Amino acid sequence: MLISGLSIGDGNLTLNSTGDIRQTAGGIINAKSLNAQSASINLSEANTVDIFSPNSSGDIVFYNTKTLALGAINTAGQLQISTDGNLGVNDVIVAKNIILKANSGTISSLTSGTLNTDNLTATAGKGIKLDNENTINQASLNSAEGDISINNAKALTLGKTSSNANFRINTKGSLTGLGIINSKTLDVKASGDITLEQENILDQVRLISDNGNISLVNNKAMVLEGSSNNGNMKINNTGNINIKGSVSGKQLQFKISNGQLTEASDAQLAATKLVADVELGIALQNNNALDSAELTSKGDINLNNNKSIELGSVISNGNINVNLIMSLAQ
Repeated sequence: MLISGLSIGDGNLTLNSTGDIRQTAGGIINAKSLNAQSASINLSEANTVDIFSPNSSGDIVFYNTKTLALGAINTAGQLQISTDGNLGVNDVIVAKNIILKANSGTISSLTSGTLNTDNLTATAGKGIKLDNENTINQASLNSAEGDISINNAKALTLGKTSSNANFRINTKGSLTGLGIINSKTLDVKASGDITLEQENILDQVRLISDNGNISLVNNKAMVLEGSSNNGNMKINNTGNINIKGSVSGKQLQFKISNGQLTEASDAQLAATKLVADVELGIALQNNNALDSAELTSKGDINLNNNKSIELGSVISNGNINVNLIMSLAQ
């Protein structure tokens, strides 16, 4: 079926074909809602539709010039939606691969909207909010302005992701980063491991794992806020790390080049073991709760602890100052 142009204003348009549905150049569709079903759908002209609900055994491509809501969609192929306004997910969408673009607006989950896909690529001008329980294997998310948030019902692999504001992830499973994350803040809650070992660019990070280990690589000065887990935590950073709130784990390991490890006034480290290799100094002078520690720095080392502690190797080119409420064992 070849569309040369259809305009029904506020009416509802349904297109059914056993073959393909395509548009001629300039063959614009203008309708309140568009339902389409065929082997494949390619409607990439400057359409003006409010609601789009297609189904296909092949790929679906659709371009819209205004705010668009997506109804129920099911395809075994790729779904590619682009709009010049906001893009809302209003029902269950199932596709092998999903590409969503809201060039000057937001991408968001509406009341019952969820995504089920192997690969999601979402790009928005003013934010991405996919907070319903999606089922996604891999996602790459980018927003020029505004926050990004995503909720997932299984383990998630994260590709290259960029936000000029805040980025929040909640996943029932592990989170693995295969691409660089660039964001002012990163807030992660996962039931499994959190492994983000690319050259990430983050100002402030909060990482919580219910039952796994945490590993993060970051390439600039960072605030580490309120992270806790029941496994081990390993942070490798270029630049200062300032601890804010409670950070806990079985073993806490910090490797810092060209920076210091410090605590804000409300900070506490709690762990069976702390291992810190910090180039320019360690200043952990709050009410920390550590069973053992190994500390290395070219600068001064200052540590306060609220109980007895077993010290392994402690190496400094400056001064070493360890203050304990109880006895010191070595």
